[in-house]
Amino acid sequence: MNAEYSTASILSDYSSHIDAGAGGFPIDAKDSQVVWDEHIAGNYHWHRDLQFVYLESGTLEYFINGQSVGIKAGQLLFINSSRLHYITSDRSYDTRFVAVRINPCIFSLESRQGMSYFERKFGLNNLDYMILDPESDWCVRSIELVKQIISNMNTIEDNPLPVLCNALCLIDLVGSHIDDMPIEPNTNQDQLIFINMAQFIRENHMNKLRIEDISNVGHVSRAKTYNLFDKYAHMSPNTYITNYRISRSTVLLRDTNLSIAEISALCGFQSSSYFTSVFSKEKGMTPREYRAHIKDLVTGGK
Repeated sequence: MNAEYSTASILSDYSSHIDAGAGGFPIDAKDSQVVWDEHIAGNYHWHRDLQFVYLESGTLEYFINGQSVGIKAGQLLFINSSRLHYITSDRSYDTRFVAVRINPCIFSLESRQGMSYFERKFGLNNLDYMILDPESDWCVRSIELVKQIISNMNTIEDNPLPVLCNALCLIDLVGSHIDDMPIEPNTNQDQLIFINMAQFIRENHMNKLRIEDISNVGHVSRAKTYNLFDKYAHMSPNTYITNYRISRSTVLLRDTNLSIAEISALCGFQSSSYFTSVFSKEKGMTPREYRAHIKDLVTGGK
């Protein structure tokens, strides 16, 4: 399997999704990932899909709805639907994991019963995540189901039923054990405000951005803007802007032949020298060295 979701895409509302329509399949999976795709690993995103990450070796750090979450080998992390999250771990060649994403359309959201069940168990008023330890029968069973889904993904063209059945069993297990817990007042609204402001940064990162511009998008004060970025990203808006610009630059360095000066301008840096300085501080190498490094990884040094 590929290191990235082959059928997932990023939507304009700052979410990603599995293309479950028009021949798409509502389940996607990725096998052990050794070389991190940094522009995916380091960026906040969210999706309607239920996500399961089983760590085979090493350690992995996630940031989920403002909380730092660490998992260790043998544990299964469940990330609930529509939760802001990203991987915060540095690249590590001893970190290996498998992951499964399941689109909620798999259990008939169009029906009243399906919608009611989904909102009750996987809506924003419930837990953001769960860490499943192999110490109880249901957790062990959940881990087994994730592994079975991974191993059977290459058979879905001939017979999709085993994967679909295992996915439904997995959802049922988690749904049967997830706790119904109230969330803080206004949490839903705060999350949507943050998403809108983060989306605005993504769409305008190539331009000069002021805190006032970001605050106006969320219709909140400057102080509230800082509070929301601290709550959901654990960083200031300015740091978030810089991080996103660096993230975009890694994509352009990897996927295009644009010059450093062109990439610098496209990513909103004042000059190529400033871009090189910030990039080197963040990545530990210059943009040119990074481009050569990625090329070596792809070609195996040939």
